[in-house]
Amino acid sequence: MANSVQMLLKEGFHITSFLSIAFGIFILVGEFYFITSMIVAVNNYIDHSIHLIQDFPTLLKMGFGFSVLYISLVFVAFMFYSIFIQVLPRHVDFDYIVVLGAGLIDGLRPTKLLANRLDKAIRVFNKSVSSCYIVVSGGQGSDEKVSEAEAMRTYLIDKGIKNHQIIMEDKSVNTFENMRNSYEIIKRRGGRMRIAVVTSNFHVYRALLLCRSLDIPAIGIGAPIAFYFWPSAMIREYVALCKHYLKGYILGWFVFVGFFLTVFSFFL
Repeated sequence: MANSVQMLLKEGFHITSFLSIAFGIFILVGEFYFITSMIVAVNNYIDHSIHLIQDFPTLLKMGFGFSVLYISLVFVAFMFYSIFIQVLPRHVDFDYIVVLGAGLIDGLRPTKLLANRLDKAIRVFNKSVSSCYIVVSGGQGSDEKVSEAEAMRTYLIDKGIKNHQIIMEDKSVNTFENMRNSYEIIKRRGGRMRIAVVTSNFHVYRALLLCRSLDIPAIGIGAPIAFYFWPSAMIREYVALCKHYLKGYILGWFVFVGFFLTVFSFFL
């Protein structure tokens, strides 16, 4: 919740600034309901007054508590895996480095978030042993004067990358299209295809999942972001992943909550 205060001070009053505090309150309320329902259920068991399965309000509160526990555990697992996936061993000999767009300032210049991605791509590019190309991927939004790809190309040239070493993909409007369109360009060029996808560190996991769904053989590389921005960004990514895998997520919730409610109902 303290993170939301930082977000408000740094980024102003945007809905994303309240994500951390909303998530924190949700967790606290869930824990409160879980603890109080457990106390009620245990007291009823000791007093032999009512069985848990007959106490629907308490059972409902306990179910809500277990639901919050499920959401928290999956979030923690996602968070740690998102960190872990970036420290897995990876080679540095790439043929293509795909940089995903992330908005423009005044419709012309890369945002700090995007500049960090581009700087990371430059470092990877300079370490690559073989001849390498940087694919800048991002279309033009309604409030942008140039495409994100064009703004990224200009930034890279200013940083010393040669124009012929840059490939533009300027039609995509989301991460899925970023990867699909960039891969189509790469395939048309032929030859070896060792691909690195450079995006913000919180976004690597979802980008690689999309690569897998498109059968793109890519390695994810995370660019740093401001620490205060990280919690809210992770929550947004978590929500996006839950939405993408909604059926599996609901099935997991049903099994998790159903199992524990059944066990507790049996003993209490």
